Amino acid sequence: MGGVLSFISAVELDEFAGAVVFYGTPRRPPQLLNIPVLGHYALHDTFVSLDEVRRIESELVKEQKRFAFWYYDGEHGFMNDKIMAYSPAKAGLAWERTLAFLNQIGRST
Repeated sequence: MGGVLSFISAVELDEFAGAVVFYGTPRRPPQLLNIPVLGHYALHDTFVSLDEVRRIESELVKEQKRFAFWYYDGEHGFMNDKIMAYSPAKAGLAWERTLAFLNQIGRST
């Protein structure tokens, strides 16, 4: 639910400089996006449709939106150290990318 809300917030609210989405399927028209978005997705996710994510990704490219989607060879929840899907290596890489993204948008505001 958090990833979906992150993307919805990125489209609906003007107060943000950027948004980070973990596993959430974008559920708003991509042309409405006005801030940079970083998305993290698991290739073996049984909760999120990667076909839908890739469709939205192609629309974001077509609309020339500022975004980056990363795909990890893991399962939904690879960042959550409380569940079996947790992957320290993937979580660490996603966190590094997230911090770099936040630093980048912080410098541009």
